[in-house]
Parts: sequence; structure tokens; C-alpha cells
Amino acid sequence: MLAFGLLKSYGMLLVELLKVYDGGAGTTAMVGSVTSLVMSFIGLFGCTLGEMTTFRKVLLVGGIFQSSGLFFSVFVNRLPVMFLTYTLITGMGYGLLISPCATVLNFYFEKRRALASGLLNSASGVGMFIFQYLYRSLFDEYGLEGCLLIISGIVLNNCVAGSLIRQPQQLKGPNVSLTMTSDRIPPINTFTKFLRKVFKTRFTLFRNLSFALECASLALAQIGYASHFFLYPAFVKSRGFDDTSAVLAMVILSSVEVICKIMMGGLADYISPAILHSTVMFVGGVAAVVVTFTKKLWLLYAYAAITGALPGTFFVFMPPILVRSCGLKNLGASLSTAIVMGALLVAVCVPGLGLMADLTANWNLSFQVIGAIFFTSGLLMVAAEAKTSRKI
Repeated sequence: MLAFGLLKSYGMLLVELLKVYDGGAGTTAMVGSVTSLVMSFIGLFGCTLGEMTTFRKVLLVGGIFQSSGLFFSVFVNRLPVMFLTYTLITGMGYGLLISPCATVLNFYFEKRRALASGLLNSASGVGMFIFQYLYRSLFDEYGLEGCLLIISGIVLNNCVAGSLIRQPQQLKGPNVSLTMTSDRIPPINTFTKFLRKVFKTRFTLFRNLSFALECASLALAQIGYASHFFLYPAFVKSRGFDDTSAVLAMVILSSVEVICKIMMGGLADYISPAILHSTVMFVGGVAAVVVTFTKKLWLLYAYAAITGALPGTFFVFMPPILVRSCGLKNLGASLSTAIVMGALLVAVCVPGLGLMADLTANWNLSFQVIGAIFFTSGLLMVAAEAKTSRKI
């Protein structure tokens, strides 16, 4: 809630950054999109570190990084510096929090893994719901600097939550240890083993065609859905509505997402999560194209609800889909790989979508492209499901 929920609320921060720094939609959107890239790249190492040491230690360090980055952002007076404080430092915190947390949960469930994933992911919707209003209230009362200072203190609660995480029994066996030498410097061979474990496992996964198709589908889903947190508030405002309307649209999206993630999680324990993923992507793709033809506020709210209810639930399906094709043992590696692939594309595509808006002077083309991305994600998952079913 305090990590992913805050990251997903970047759209409100983007609006304020545009006011304060006037850096252009493309550059300002890049601050958030590259944060997602840093988060996902660090997540590759975070999951492996959690297996080799403990997830508790990883989450504690992640909470410190997230808070520190927000705190240092208070003193920034030029937008490019935000790439150091928010994008790099806070992004590293996100990476050590989100992927490890999403991974460790699945070791404790088997029959109701999708429902557990839904409950976990619904917390990000609750966080987004809270931070949408909190951002706006703190901006109005204390300005950008005061807001970031207060938020940096709030997210330190991640350290408290991380300290309560127990290491799964499956990960307590013999493994590569990251113990320190007497001079407190990790030996080179240990570091080499660590890197080999991180990258060899990931490269091996791509020999599995089902995983390759699933990874591509999930990466595209991340682009389509993550784009809304960066761009949808600006899209609503471009229709002639104020900040309050933009906030309410995002609150609707997050509120519906909370409920539907739990429902979809329960449903995915009985219906193939791959089929559910394809269905929500197809519907989301059509809706993203249709919304560009309206300027009615109630339809903009309706689109926010549809996006939260359908494409917004895709992350719930990721663990059960990947466990089926790669196995529980490789869940951390496959999940973090799928996330980092999506983040690489988000880092490129979200600024590109913002640039489209700058060049065309509206957001219509950007959201039509998002619709095409959703639809392609659904098609790739259909192909992956067909391949996995033949193997089984």
C-alpha cells in the first residue's frame, strides 16, 4: 500500500511537477516511467537477495531507500535533479519492496494463491485511493516540498511492516550465502555467484516459449495500465475539467480496482488466469479507444471504473500464470523478469505517449495506442495459453 500505491499515484505528482518546474509533459512523465524501470531492475536483485539472505532484510533496506529519496526531493529546485532523488533513490526503494513482497507471499499459499495475490494487490489500490487525496490536500496546504517531506515520513512504516516478514520454509535450505569476511567486504567469488544466479536463471527461462509469450503479454499489460497513473489525470484535465475531477477519476479507478482484484483473485482459482487476463485486456483495449471520442465527465469516470475493474486486475493473474509455466521454484525469477521487461517498455513508451500529446496538442492518439497495446497483450496470452495447454 505504501509502496505500489504511492508509485501508482504519480499522476497527481506529475500535475504538480508540471506546475512547479514547467518541464514539459514528456520529460516530467519520464521521471515516473524511469522510476518504474529502476524499481523493476532492482527487483531482479531484490528477489534473489531475499532468497539468499532474508526477505525481511531486503524490505527493511527498501523502506529506508524509498523514504530517503522522497526526503531528498524536498530540496530539489530543478526537474533534472528529480531523476537522482526520486527516480534513482526512491526507485531503488520500490524495487526492494514491491517485487520481493509479491514473491514471498506466494510461498505460503497453494490452493488459494490467486486469491491471496488479489488481496495483496488490492492494498495497492487502497494506497492509491489514499494518496490521490493526500497528495492534493498536502499540495494545497504545504506545497510540493512540504508534501514530499510528510510523505517521506509516512512511508517509513514500510520498515515496520518489513520487520514482521518471516522467511518461507522452502527458502531455509542450503543456498549461496552472502556472509561477510572479517574486513566486512564481500568476497569476489560470492558476488560472482550472486550475479551468476541472477542472470543465468533469467536467461534459462526464455528457453521456455510459454514464458516468453507470457512475459511479452504481461509487459504490454504493464505499459497500458501504468500509463494511466502518469497520463490519465492530464487527459481528464485536457477535456476542460479541473484538478478535483482528475482526482475523483483516479479515486474511482483505484476504488474499483481494490474490489475487483479480490473478486478476480477468487475467480482465478477456478478459471484459467490466462483466459481471464486475455478477456480483461480485450475489453480494456476497446474502452481505451472509445474514451477518446467523448468529453462527458460521467463517461470519463465510467472509463476509469472499467480500467480499474478489468485491466487493473492483471497483476493478480501474474503469479498463478507464471507458476503454471515455470514452477514455484522459479517464481521470483520469472515474476521479476516479467516486471522488468514491462518497466523497460514503460520507460520508453510513457514518455513517447506524452510526446504524442505534445505534438498533437491532445491525448487522443496516446490513448488509442494504449488500446492497441491492451489488445496485443490479450492476443499474446491466448497464444501462451495454447502452448502451455499442449505441454500439459
